[in-house]
Amino acid sequence: MSLREPTAPALPSWVRTAAPVGVGILGLVAWVLYVDVAAAAPRMLPSPIAIAQEFVLRWNIIAEGMAVTATNAFVGLIAGSLIAIALAALAAAIRPIDGMLAPSSRRSR
Repeated sequence: MSLREPTAPALPSWVRTAAPVGVGILGLVAWVLYVDVAAAAPRMLPSPIAIAQEFVLRWNIIAEGMAVTATNAFVGLIAGSLIAIALAALAAAIRPIDGMLAPSSRRSR
């Protein structure tokens, strides 16, 4: 007698793609129905169509802000990488620092 748990049958690959897309579409439909059909306050929750229109209308402002944010993120990535490489080189060069950061599994005798 085997004590292994029964395994669920494998889902077809199209289901793994269709399920999240279907949930996204259902969420978008529910959003439109809530905002446009149920007449929710547009300041509280604007419709996806209004958001898309504002996105297109204000693309120049959005693109400028995206460029600034991307530049900041890139500078942070480079600075963080250089600092990490310098600290790793320091730890590799000075044994006590290396011992503090990554103690060996050997016991001191």
